[in-house]
Amino acid sequence: TLVQGLKAEIGAKTGKTYSQFRVESYRSQVVAGTNYFVKICVDGDNDAHVHARIFVPLPHTQQPPTVVAVQDGKSCADELEYF
Repeated sequence: TLVQGLKAEIGAKTGKTYSQFRVESYRSQVVAGTNYFVKICVDGDNDAHVHARIFVPLPHTQQPPTVVAVQDGKSCADELEYF
């Protein structure tokens, strides 16, 4: 999936390596491409989460998806919102 393919980049932004990496929910925002805001459960702890903003450019640009920002230290209860 898109998020699994960016696992290393997300880990690099947090300075961590994740043994578990499961998408729980996401939101999208259409811009000149699409921003995906993704809530990811990490490391087998149901309350340890990371929020990632991933930008997928329009197809004609032929550019790859990129991780724009990551918020570490999130919990299951934290709302997924724009950042």
